[in-house]
Amino acid sequence: FSAWWNWLYGNSLGMRPMVDFYSIFLLVIGLFLNRIKISWLRGVIAIFIFLSVFLNLFQTWQYERGILHYDSMNRRAYWYIFLKTADKYIGAISDQEEYYYGKLADVPFTGTVYNVGEDIPVGWTNFKDFISTDPERPKIALDENVIYSPTYAYWIHDSLIGMQNLYIDFSANYAEEDKNAALGALFVVDISDQAGKLLFYKTFRLKRLPDDVIREWREGSIGFKLPEITQKMHHIKLYVWNDGKQTIYLDRMAIKFLTYDH
Repeated sequence: FSAWWNWLYGNSLGMRPMVDFYSIFLLVIGLFLNRIKISWLRGVIAIFIFLSVFLNLFQTWQYERGILHYDSMNRRAYWYIFLKTADKYIGAISDQEEYYYGKLADVPFTGTVYNVGEDIPVGWTNFKDFISTDPERPKIALDENVIYSPTYAYWIHDSLIGMQNLYIDFSANYAEEDKNAALGALFVVDISDQAGKLLFYKTFRLKRLPDDVIREWREGSIGFKLPEITQKMHHIKLYVWNDGKQTIYLDRMAIKFLTYDH
């Protein structure tokens, strides 16, 4: 069942191919219960089966509501939404790195790092006017007035035309002034033509799960696939958009362009 590269079989709860074998599993469980002669043990097993069925149905309901994410669950996310029903948990779990078929290259073919307080690398917008003068750690302050981070623009080389296996790793260090202020902040990638017309646009949350941590530096990251590069595509822009307009800080942004076998 799990030999396929997309082991979770797309956006679903559970593995669809197993449905064909439910009747066989049911016969095995029935034979197992029939062989047990100790009444209290049969009772314990029956309760366990009932609770398992309840949990399955409950998580199906969470999945339909958007509480249980279709492909980005991990241990921390699972226990965060375990048996939760409130509306505030709908959409609380954000996307993880996008899946790809093959092996990701060990070394990027290009990349860039924006360290606040250092010389601005080629391709980044000048953002000095919005940098905090905090002597301990220079940082970019995003709030209701400044909602965009420095932007990196990559001009697409002719050698990339036709490629369908490009992958970007985008990370940023962030800190929050208030609880979960970064939940409204997004990693953004957009691709435009030479005239500036948007051809591709995608966003990912900077912070994946709510918590109570404030004024502590952490790294947010995302990995995602680019669409097939066409002749019309002229440049790729990457930045952080503070769509929530709450106060957050950034002090390092790193971008890697990689390829993967497919």
